[in-house]
Amino acid sequence: MSLTMNKVKLVIVGGGGHCKSLIDFVEQMAHIEIIGIIDNDQSLRSIFNYPVIGVDEIISEFIKQNPDVIFHVGIGQVKNNRGRVKVFQNLVDHDAQIINLIAPSSHVSRHAKLENGNAVMQYAIINADCVIGSNNIFNTRSTVEHETRIGSHCHISTHAVVNGNRDIGDHVFIGSNATILQGVQIANEVTIGAGAVVINNLLEKGTYVGCPAQKL
Repeated sequence: MSLTMNKVKLVIVGGGGHCKSLIDFVEQMAHIEIIGIIDNDQSLRSIFNYPVIGVDEIISEFIKQNPDVIFHVGIGQVKNNRGRVKVFQNLVDHDAQIINLIAPSSHVSRHAKLENGNAVMQYAIINADCVIGSNNIFNTRSTVEHETRIGSHCHISTHAVVNGNRDIGDHVFIGSNATILQGVQIANEVTIGAGAVVINNLLEKGTYVGCPAQKL
């Protein structure tokens, strides 16, 4: 007689494109069952046949009634991360169980340490001895090399390369195909444009573009 695995029940908060990308790989994970989406667009009824169960205001009561349900923030980042941070903090304030979602096609070293709420997307790599905060997105085919520290609420975009032995603050956005050289330090609230090459420390918040990256 075989034993049936008890699936954990997942609610994704935010129903845009990032949510759809999460669903795409969560469906490959036999131990997780998506039971619904929370989104403030009241015209949405379902996403990929998963029901939209309400708006953000239901979170507190929903957690009380469903203490075993796990949550993940399904809001991505385009212009800024304020919406994602607000939802994450709302979940924290209501003692929600917030999990990391790690795509089966990605590689996260067993010697790396991740806090909660991180999304590691398809074919992303987080290598050995990395220390990662909370509520970050490591987008498709991004790479974070060994011994790198990354804070919270960051977005490492598609095909970006963060080389090893790095110290990156909170609220940092690294654009698609950007390259960060080994040993560079990046302050809080730094935005690095797509395709930029960072060869020096970026110790002031702001936006940096070009090769080598310069502050706008």
